[in-house]
Amino acid sequence: MLAKSFQVFIKQSDCRGIKKYQIWKRQKDLDDLENTPLLDVCDKEKLLEMVNEYKVELLNPNDPDLNFHQLDNIFHKRRI
Repeated sequence: MLAKSFQVFIKQSDCRGIKKYQIWKRQKDLDDLENTPLLDVCDKEKLLEMVNEYKVELLNPNDPDLNFHQLDNIFHKRRI
């Protein structure tokens, strides 16, 4: 049997984006969002809607260290 390479495309990248924003405070996750093309391929409106939906489930959504608080700044910087 010959091994073949293949590519996997994840259609809803906004779902991966929300996982990075929803509950994490990790600097690596924030760096990924700032420096990778993940947000470029997200549906911005859908992502923002998902952030608002998931935000209500957080224990302390006002915690300033949560990555989703940086979302507007990142969109602005990256001109998204």
